[in-house]
Amino acid sequence: MKISVLCAAGASSTFAALHLRREAAARGLAATITVSTLPAVLLRPDDSDVILLGAHLSGERDRVRLAAPDARVVQLGTTITDRAQAAAVLDSITAEHDTARGGTAPQNEGHRQ
Repeated sequence: MKISVLCAAGASSTFAALHLRREAAARGLAATITVSTLPAVLLRPDDSDVILLGAHLSGERDRVRLAAPDARVVQLGTTITDRAQAAAVLDSITAEHDTARGGTAPQNEGHRQ
């Protein structure tokens, strides 16, 4: 699974990606987690399976969906600042992935979809 963490300038997404990578590695989850900026995604196609939008980019969700129509775009409700928050986001992403394969997704209040 390829996950792209998107923010305006790249600072907060870098820390979020670090926490997400550590949590994914601890779980043995096969995930590539990259960092990108809003202008980069809008200017060139993104091949991510999931794009996590920083909390401050709530008004850009539709534009990102148009730029990356094959990706699942997830609006974060807060900035990922620790591994516990990263775990909650990965729980939701992987549960959604499992649901698409016939499983059941738990509810998670750590972010909005």
